[in-house]
Amino acid sequence: MRKDYRINVTLTLVAPIITQGLEGKLLGIDTAALQVEKDGQPYPALPASLIRGNLRHAWKRLIELASGNFMSGSTITDWLGDESRENTFNMPVRAHLRSSDYWLANLAATPDMRYRIAIDPETGAVKRGAVQVIESPYPAGLRVDYSGWFEVSTDAAEAAEIRQKIMQGLQLVPALGAFKNVGFGRIESIVVSEPQACEPTKLTLPDSDSFGVVLQIDRPICFAKIHAGDNRFEAENHIPGAALKGALLNRMTQLTEGEPRWQTLRKWIDDVRFTHAFPALPDAQQRGIPIPLSLYSDGVTIQDAALNPEQAISGDKAPIFQPDWKAEWGTVNPVFSGLPADGEPQRELRVRTAIDIGSQAAEDEKLFALEVLSSSKHIWMSNVSLHQVDTTERSTVQKELLDLLSYGLNGLGKTRAMTSGIEVQKTIPAIQESPTQTTLQAGQPLRLLLVTPARLLPDQLNLPATNGGNQLHAYYAASWEALSEGSLKLLRFFAQQNLYGGDHYQQRFRLVEDDSVYNPLLLTSAGSLFVLTVVDADKASECLQQWKQNGLPQLSGIAGGNHWKTNPLLAANGYGEILVDPSIPTIKLPTKEEKAHV
Repeated sequence: MRKDYRINVTLTLVAPIITQGLEGKLLGIDTAALQVEKDGQPYPALPASLIRGNLRHAWKRLIELASGNFMSGSTITDWLGDESRENTFNMPVRAHLRSSDYWLANLAATPDMRYRIAIDPETGAVKRGAVQVIESPYPAGLRVDYSGWFEVSTDAAEAAEIRQKIMQGLQLVPALGAFKNVGFGRIESIVVSEPQACEPTKLTLPDSDSFGVVLQIDRPICFAKIHAGDNRFEAENHIPGAALKGALLNRMTQLTEGEPRWQTLRKWIDDVRFTHAFPALPDAQQRGIPIPLSLYSDGVTIQDAALNPEQAISGDKAPIFQPDWKAEWGTVNPVFSGLPADGEPQRELRVRTAIDIGSQAAEDEKLFALEVLSSSKHIWMSNVSLHQVDTTERSTVQKELLDLLSYGLNGLGKTRAMTSGIEVQKTIPAIQESPTQTTLQAGQPLRLLLVTPARLLPDQLNLPATNGGNQLHAYYAASWEALSEGSLKLLRFFAQQNLYGGDHYQQRFRLVEDDSVYNPLLLTSAGSLFVLTVVDADKASECLQQWKQNGLPQLSGIAGGNHWKTNPLLAANGYGEILVDPSIPTIKLPTKEEKAHV
């Protein structure tokens, strides 16, 4: 039976040691050391990418030295992953071998400076202006232990083999970090522990068709926004439901490899809905929501224009909506995110590059930057719904799902984050969620807030570049009429749209023979608010109940259909989550005197 095995690794390095960080330092420092805060003190660290890269190069070199008898190149790819191969629709080659985010030093930094110069080859004197100031965390000659781990889902025999290969590979690495050519970061000794089996934590919950999942993450995360092909990836402020489901399926593959486990869950997994996971403080009881786009500022308060738009334009000044907000964000966001103004996950920048195996220098055109969200002080809250699963097998699916979740999730986002803890509880309500809806009446207005983006527009639009409000209203009206089967009629809306697409989407999801013309998708953004009036009360009640449980359904004829292989934006993946008639308070803005006092 396959299990998770953890292999601890301790590397003893001789100072000076330097792995370059990106954070701002004192004026005049050219090379700052990478450090991680622990117990309020800075500790130098080696990034996992540095360890894995050196290990890959060492294994390849050992294959050459042993004339191919050490291990196969395909084994390296299996254990450490690789770039997506050509003509595979950009399918990833995922690593089976997982690792800690950093190898952390056992001693806090005692910063000092070291200096390097360049010599002019013609004069033999110091080259003018060629002095480099290097932050040195430790004095020369000090022995420092850097500890981290590898983890793999396999059997005991392969875990022992991996442990042996890790030790042999690292023994071939002479030094780590920058300035190895002048004696920095020399490895003195290596300790690789025997593989230790990781036992799952039992998760239990009373039988329920839906429940909440609270995740603790072991490292900063990055789920990149759609970008225009540059080498900088901006992080979303949430974990997509699709990523959670994908990680769950990946765990199923890691732990079974053909074994007959979780078969009922496997059968119904497409119908299990994971909402996006939003950040919260550890004691939170509610999930955050986006700021409704119907809110406006009159300079004194923030109010909702959804039900009474005439009031917004009744004053002597034009209302200020979100696109023009500045100071308002700090006051309004905590009301809906549930996080204090200074409590949002901090954003950090990580810069990585590939190293040429021959020259040991950075490869050309391989530099990229990740914006990551720090997760050490936050939890991530999602809801799971089984309402689409057949009632006769729903209980079995829930039990198998909880059993699989008890093993934890890994491979989350571009940092390959892992869960350090998972809890399940009753369904987690949204902030500002109204009490249970009373019986609907014909003619009654309703406000529907998009908590996550949704495809509410047809693929082919005929809209002018400017002044197309009436046509856009007609498209949205037709969509809501179709989705509600004529039971709801659109009165007005406050919405934004954004394009979804790019090379990755084109390769992974446009899997059709005639794909000569590329068109991005048009998404309606989270925070968009629609005011609808009830036409058929009974039918509207039924639709709203289904939408709250399962998310908004797809429009008929939409590109990609209803399967995740050709359409990643399904309700089962967290998209189209709604909130009906959210409670939106009037928010008083601080006066100039109050701002000055703060």
